[in-house]
Formats: sequence, C-alpha cells, structure tokens
Amino acid sequence: MMRRLKRRKEAARLENQPRARRQTVIKWVYLTSISLLFVWLADIFVGDLFFLRSGGIVIGEQAVVATEFPVTVRDVHVRTGDEVKAGSVVAVASSQAVAESIARLTAQLGHLEAQRAELSVRGQSVEALIAMASERSDIAAGARKEIEKLWKQGYLPLDKRTAAAESAFRGRQDLESLLAERQIVSSEMESLTGILSDAQAAIEELKALYDDGRFRAPIDGIVSAVAVHKGAVANVGEPMVQIYSQNRYVLAYVPTGALYSVAAGDSVHLLTGLDSYQGVISSIEPYAAALPSEFQRAFSPVERQQVIRIRFKEDEAPPPLFTKVEVHGEICIRMMAGNAWKRIWSLF
Repeated sequence: MMRRLKRRKEAARLENQPRARRQTVIKWVYLTSISLLFVWLADIFVGDLFFLRSGGIVIGEQAVVATEFPVTVRDVHVRTGDEVKAGSVVAVASSQAVAESIARLTAQLGHLEAQRAELSVRGQSVEALIAMASERSDIAAGARKEIEKLWKQGYLPLDKRTAAAESAFRGRQDLESLLAERQIVSSEMESLTGILSDAQAAIEELKALYDDGRFRAPIDGIVSAVAVHKGAVANVGEPMVQIYSQNRYVLAYVPTGALYSVAAGDSVHLLTGLDSYQGVISSIEPYAAALPSEFQRAFSPVERQQVIRIRFKEDEAPPPLFTKVEVHGEICIRMMAGNAWKRIWSLF
C-alpha cells in the first residue's frame, strides 16, 4: 500500500511572494503605461506632422454700418447680441453738413431753373422774330429786284437802287443774326437741361444716402459691436455698428510642411468642450498672416500658418459666434505614408 508523500515547500519561495499571474498582469500594465506615455509624448511633439489638429474660431460674414459724413447720433436702436434684418433701422443721426449741402444744391437748382425759364422765353421771342425777319428779308429782296429792273430801264436814280440794296442787306443780316441766336439758345438750353438733370440726381442721391438720418442694417445677422451712443459725434468712415451674418463658418490654421495634405472638400471634426460638429473644408485661403482681428485676438501670438475656411454641414446647428473650436482631420494612414515617402524620396 502506497502512501502519498506530502509536497515539500520550496526553499526559495516565500509565503508572501506575489503569484506568477499577478506578476504578469503587473508587467503588462507597466508596459502598456509606458507605451501609452510614449504615444502621448509622440502625439504632443510630432502629432501635428501626421494629422490635422489645429484651432479655429466661428465667425460670419461681416458688415459695418458707417457714415460718409459727420453726424450727431440721436438714437441707437440696437444692442450687442441683437438679431437684425436687412433694411432695419439701427441708428438715427443728424448732420448739419448734409443739411447745408442739400440746401445749397436746392438753391443752385432753383437758379438753374430760372435760367432755363429765361432761355425758354428768349427762344420763343427769337422764333417769333425769325418769322417776321424772314418775311421782311423776302420783301426786301423782291423790292430790290424790281428796283434793279427799273434802274436798268432808266426810270429810277442811283440812290434809290443803293437804298434798296442796303434794305435787302439789312433784312438778310437781321434774319441770319436771329437764326444764329436760335442755335445758341438751343445749345444753351440743351447744356442747361443736362446740368439740371445732374443737379437733381445729385440731390436725390444725397437725400437717399442721408435717408433723413436713418442708418439701416445691410444684411441679416447679429450685432457684434455698437461703437456709438446717443449724443456721440461720428466722423466720416467711423464704424457705428458691426454686424455678423448668420451664415457662420470656421477659420482655422493649417500647419505647413506636414506629412499630410488638406484639400477643399475634406471632412473635418470640430470640437468645443463636449460638443462635436461635422464640417467640410470649403477653401484654402492664399494667405497666412492677414487675418481678421477677432481671429488674431483669439489665437495670440499668431503663427505664420496657412488658413482654411470650413463650412458646417447642412444638418449641423453652428455654435455661437467667436466660439473657439478644435479642428481635427480624418486620419488616413495610406495618405500619410504616401506623403512621407514622397518627402523622403525628394531628399535624394
């Protein structure tokens, strides 16, 4: 009869030593942590070379309500953040300079109208005299012919012939003078009519531009800034109200010299906090430094990187204006490998 021997404890093994399985788990956890740390550091230092990761800001098409003449603001109808429609009144102002210009142009227009009336009367008088002068010239010419016949026959003395010739000459001279005056009056009337038309157009344009001091929104959008207040004086060219269109898009940086490339039509992911949006690159702008002031303030200092314009997809509700977003491109290993190979090959 055999008896099972009691298994002896190994001398090199302690009772509180971790088990082999636990050691394996700890080893893999350690290796995984090291790998993740390596990946994280690689992503921080060289990740921008392999995939698109940049910052952007949500903006819209900008419009500025400004004045083309010095004005005094009487009232402001909007505040920052208000939604406005194209054509709605955003401010009311008055301008002494415009009022004086309109009054001066109106006075000049009245003077021109008086000149045209005088020319019209003068033209009518000339037309009436031309008819009489033409008849007189015809009579004098006919009388001269008869006197010439009688003089040749010896029935009239020479002084009668001379008087008849002089009378015919004066009649023709008066007729030609009136005809020339009619042409001058007609030319002056035509010129004056053009000047009157231009003066009337200038007054109408100035009145339409002034619009009784009402300043209107040029586009549908949201008021981003109000630079004036009631009683303020705005000079020529100074912005009074800034408006951004509701058609929002994203301007973002694109690093140059990376191992990836971007093109119009590429899809990107836009992140702001916990919110995520889908966008499409609509254009790659041909500049790197000339950016909107809002863009420069949001990302300071500004690096000389190329700028892309991203539109939101139709089913996306864009975030508010001036929201800073993170832009991430879709990673394409094949494209990155191809671009990397091209760059390495170009070195040889």
